[in-house]
Amino acid sequence: MLNPKLRAVQKQSAVQRYLGEGEPPAAPPVEADKADLDGLLERKSYCILRGRLELLPSLRLVNRQGRVRSFDYSSLTGVNLDTPEELHIHFEGRELFTLTIAGKSLDRELLEALEWKRVLWIRELDDLVAAGVRKTEPNEPVVTGIRITKGSVTREW
Repeated sequence: MLNPKLRAVQKQSAVQRYLGEGEPPAAPPVEADKADLDGLLERKSYCILRGRLELLPSLRLVNRQGRVRSFDYSSLTGVNLDTPEELHIHFEGRELFTLTIAGKSLDRELLEALEWKRVLWIRELDDLVAAGVRKTEPNEPVVTGIRITKGSVTREW
């Protein structure tokens, strides 16, 4: 049975999606509370709030499996960029956490937005979607990995 919201994706094979052929997938529905947020810069891998003076309470991470984890912006102690492909975000509260965000072109808008605590969410893309984004929009930043280090223990999340 075809889901009307996913009709374009269900008609495509994995190869067609990878090559960017066929109908483009339908846009995800916009939630009512996010629809009235003006000044959003939404990418495939993250969303930045621009032009608003209100503070964001937390940074939301979404991994490939759809699991969600949030980190309170009040615990943010620093953002480091080792290379344009690897960004480290440090949180210190009751416990010390370091998030390592891996991908492509992370040194552009994502770094500055994290320093200003303006990122609503970061989403890890699977390899197929990331390759499609690189093909169709070569200048768009892409997040391909999120690792969380708690103290000295690192794990892929």
